[in-house]
Amino acid sequence: MYQQCSKEILRTLNIPWECITSSANFANLMHIDSQICASHVSSLHFRHSSTAPSQDLQVYHGQLTSQIRAVKLFSLTSSVGGIVALPILANEASRLDNVALVLGISTTLGVFTFLTPFMLHFITKNYVTELLYNPQTDKYTAIVYNFFLRRKLVTFHADQVTVPNVPGIFTTFKVNGLPLFVDPSLFKEPAHYARIMGYDKPLDYKLNKATEDKGGTDK
Repeated sequence: MYQQCSKEILRTLNIPWECITSSANFANLMHIDSQICASHVSSLHFRHSSTAPSQDLQVYHGQLTSQIRAVKLFSLTSSVGGIVALPILANEASRLDNVALVLGISTTLGVFTFLTPFMLHFITKNYVTELLYNPQTDKYTAIVYNFFLRRKLVTFHADQVTVPNVPGIFTTFKVNGLPLFVDPSLFKEPAHYARIMGYDKPLDYKLNKATEDKGGTDK
């Protein structure tokens, strides 16, 4: 093998094979050839490791992400405007003799200023806008929006997921007690959803067996 490789190298360099007559020259050539091969293998290994996937892969994207962001942004902007306008309107309303009108204006402004943002956050706080997967660490990262429309990262292993027996309206699974909501049909690879939900694990028949044993004892 080395002799064939050496002939190829000599042919590339336009050096006749007959010039290599002594065993010393042949040994030197074998040493150089082995160094070239080792250098080539090392270069391939470096390029392979450098091109290995180190970034997170997007496996899920929420369909309502842009709508939720727009609604929450409008709500927060309106709340800031309401807070600024509240003293002015209260001062103008205090000049009126109609107490019911003053209370009505203050209540309406207070609802749109304070209650609406909290209601929107309560509804959308569990909605996963994006789910990433890192093949090297074997971890998932769920991205949700906090109250101030900032991205909140929730990193977890598939083993840290618990699926409630009776899932809530805005809960698909929980990560360390934190409820998260996803749409199964929006996963780019359904295998990730199956793994997160634990569908790839063997079924546990202990509960069914215990129920059957209890039923037999009662009889």
